[in-house]
Amino acid sequence: MENPIWLAPLAGVTFPSTRLFFRGLGAGLVHTEMISCAGLVHGSRKTFSMLKTVEGERPVVLQLFGPDAATLYEGAQRALSCSSFEAIGINMACPMPKVTRKGAGSSLLGRPEVASAMVRALVPLGLPVWVKTRKSPPASSMDTLAFSGMLLEAGASHICIHGRLPAQKYGGMADKSVVIDAAKAFPGMIAASGDIFSP
Repeated sequence: MENPIWLAPLAGVTFPSTRLFFRGLGAGLVHTEMISCAGLVHGSRKTFSMLKTVEGERPVVLQLFGPDAATLYEGAQRALSCSSFEAIGINMACPMPKVTRKGAGSSLLGRPEVASAMVRALVPLGLPVWVKTRKSPPASSMDTLAFSGMLLEAGASHICIHGRLPAQKYGGMADKSVVIDAAKAFPGMIAASGDIFSP
């Protein structure tokens, strides 16, 4: 990558023209929208259209979401059979009910064994496995640092932490201290998301 300033995955926003625009502004890396593995498994034409990339936007990280390791793996296989990417991202951060109700996104913070299995399932595909997650809720069995360490131990190459609780959605302030603690514990493996307004 040219630099560590990246365009985050944003549903309904990070389609090819937006990604290309931000690469032109100097972003070192871009992500696809959050793509449903269930949609890929069921052959949804609309979901497959979200895999399209254009010349000039690479490196591109494929961002996927799903409820379990088997669905995630099958969806990733189908995605990689028709497009190429530099890494595969797993979304464990989305707080929206339409995603969490299905057992995906930030609901995985409460299901660490499933989250770990998802990473292990994708590692054999041969691309770096990245995870986007959030600050762990107080009721979780693992705090943010332990959850991140578990994902790295399972084979993740990189963790991006959004410093808000799932219940905050996109309101309030992001807690940068949890990101800093993780970055100190796992040097070179952590990125920050949320309330990034200046260099």
